[in-house]
Amino acid sequence: MSDGEAYPIRSPSGLFTRAAWEREVQASHGTMPRWWRSAELRERQFLAWVVAEAVGLMTQLGRLDTARAPVLGSSVEEIRNALAEDAAWARAAEEALQAGPGPAPSVRRSARAAGRFAA
Repeated sequence: MSDGEAYPIRSPSGLFTRAAWEREVQASHGTMPRWWRSAELRERQFLAWVVAEAVGLMTQLGRLDTARAPVLGSSVEEIRNALAEDAAWARAAEEALQAGPGPAPSVRRSARAAGRFAA
């Protein structure tokens, strides 16, 4: 993607938004970091953040004992699948950035694909 192309403003699930990430960056830095000036570096940082957050939350949710609450367990699993798809999307987008110009990646919503990334 070039600087002129629009980068996505949120992950496929909508759980991770560029605005939330920007607020986090601003809160954790006294001044904006040097990489902020580059659209491609900002995109890479955003994608890395999506992966880290999604995988971290998936891991935490995977530790819950939902055996006695099947309805809750299915909801937790649905969220974990959405997080897995977000992580896969961000990884694919990072690979696309490394490969050069081309269409933005998309992740098809499927339980089978999400299961590959479940912790």
